[in-house]
Amino acid sequence: MVIESPLVHLVFLSLAIFFNVSHNLLLKLSSPDSLPMLHKYGFIAAALGLGAFGAYFFARSLERIQLSLAYPAFSGSSVVLTCVLALVLFRDSLSLPGLIGIVLIMIGVSLVGTSLNPQS
Repeated sequence: MVIESPLVHLVFLSLAIFFNVSHNLLLKLSSPDSLPMLHKYGFIAAALGLGAFGAYFFARSLERIQLSLAYPAFSGSSVVLTCVLALVLFRDSLSLPGLIGIVLIMIGVSLVGTSLNPQS
């Protein structure tokens, strides 16, 4: 008999977010035309693997976290972290409306998180 802490599913959700963001960043790395084809396919294959891990951990998180809470947290956090890391790693630019959008996503995820009752 395995006894799981309620925090385990939050760890699963965090891992799903980590793998999803990593998946997106690797897809960006696969895009330059200057890369040899073998490197492109390697990045794409790695990104697909990370995406599969993300899907697995997201599904595991749904065993105890309501979808109506988990999905906004997953997608909102993924968008925000991907944007921030793209700014840092790839020197992407962000306009004022884009920055406002990121702040609104964070506020929206927080509101959804505080408005739902945890699943028992």
